[in-house]
Amino acid sequence: SSGRGPPRRRPSAMEAPRQVAVVTGGNRGIGYEIVRGCLRAGFHVALTARDLGAGQRVAQELGCDVLQLDLTDAESIAACAGEVRRRYGSVDVLINNASMAYKHADPTPWTQKTRTSVTTNFFGTLAVCEALFPLLKAGGRVVTVASSAGHLRLVPSEALYSEFAGADTFLTVPRLAQL
Repeated sequence: SSGRGPPRRRPSAMEAPRQVAVVTGGNRGIGYEIVRGCLRAGFHVALTARDLGAGQRVAQELGCDVLQLDLTDAESIAACAGEVRRRYGSVDVLINNASMAYKHADPTPWTQKTRTSVTTNFFGTLAVCEALFPLLKAGGRVVTVASSAGHLRLVPSEALYSEFAGADTFLTVPRLAQL
């Protein structure tokens, strides 16, 4: 006898706590399908939506939780992170899907489109990551959904292209924010 007592029984799949996935922008489009896929895979899903009413309708339809989150609102991001901590304690998977995009034919001036897009899609996503990373379990995963609009081949400056292309080795978050 090893003196350690009887072997511990592993919890069954039915007894094991479900992993928590937070899906930003989960109430429509690709986010909606990501939420459906996570639910099918057995995750406890919290979808986030800028429009809480729209998010509630989808959450009720799919059988998941909903949290309000607006990438452009620091108070909304902090409140969402606080609610994630209160409800779940930690997160196993964060899927950054929320974003905004202008239609090609939109008459908004290019500089305004760029400023709004970068503020929302880069700085907003960065703020969500900074708020939720402390809640990410060891070994947790982060997935960031992007579109072809962010492809490096669209960067017009050779110097910028080179800096972005080397991002894996030397581009830091502060430097990226400067660019």
